[in-house]
Amino acid sequence: MKFYKSVKFKAIAGALLLIIILCAAFIRIIPDYSTSRGFAVVSTSDYNKYKQGYCLKEDRILPKEEFYRRVIVQFLDKKLIDEQKMDKARIYAYGSSMKSKIEIGYYELADDINLDNWLEKTINYYKDLYSSIKDVEYRSDLDEKARNILLFDKLKIKKTNPIKYLKIDLNRMVAGFDKPIFLANNGWSGIIILDNPIILRDKKIAYGYNFILHYNFYDSSARNMILDKKMFNSEIRQSKYSYPRLDIGDIDNCGNLDYDVSYNPEDIADSLGKGG
Repeated sequence: MKFYKSVKFKAIAGALLLIIILCAAFIRIIPDYSTSRGFAVVSTSDYNKYKQGYCLKEDRILPKEEFYRRVIVQFLDKKLIDEQKMDKARIYAYGSSMKSKIEIGYYELADDINLDNWLEKTINYYKDLYSSIKDVEYRSDLDEKARNILLFDKLKIKKTNPIKYLKIDLNRMVAGFDKPIFLANNGWSGIIILDNPIILRDKKIAYGYNFILHYNFYDSSARNMILDKKMFNSEIRQSKYSYPRLDIGDIDNCGNLDYDVSYNPEDIADSLGKGG
């Protein structure tokens, strides 16, 4: 009986070893960021096609314009979900007073604000509002009123689908918009994004240039950025350059982006130090 069990065990072990060898010989793993696990198991022939640049699900190599457009559309959607979850996380961590007073989302600016005059106009609007409250002791109602005038009356922000203005430049390897877009992402500042907020790097994208617009009128760092002429000139110079600042995520051959937004806001709140 022992001999029989030993022979049976060896036979099973041998079969498993053969399966492992066959798998190693004929099966490969490739990135597939459309799945929760982030990869797909394919045959060696499909693996070789993937290495040539094929999107296996469509059996073709995507043109660069189509490829990056898919990536950017995904990124903009996921970035918005990410910012909405971060807003919830701040509420969980610090209480309802931290909830953004501006709806988290993408906005377009007034029609007369373009890629050439966006900073000058923004600063001039800020200066006019700041001069009216600069000598007044902090009052939240005045701060909120000035913020609303800046955003809604001066910059005339209105909700938009940024894809309408998407601009992909394969010569400069950047993506952005053909007009300034405003991303409201918290209660005291937002982001003005131009024609180069995303750097294209073959199978990866990275953050390019963006401008953080502080609309807390009593915040000294915000005032300095807006009112200092040297900082203004420096910002203009930086806004013209396209270089990667921080990786966003990898991309598979079908234009799927590895950018995870599956986390729970409560978990982020714990890392922030949940209060009440």
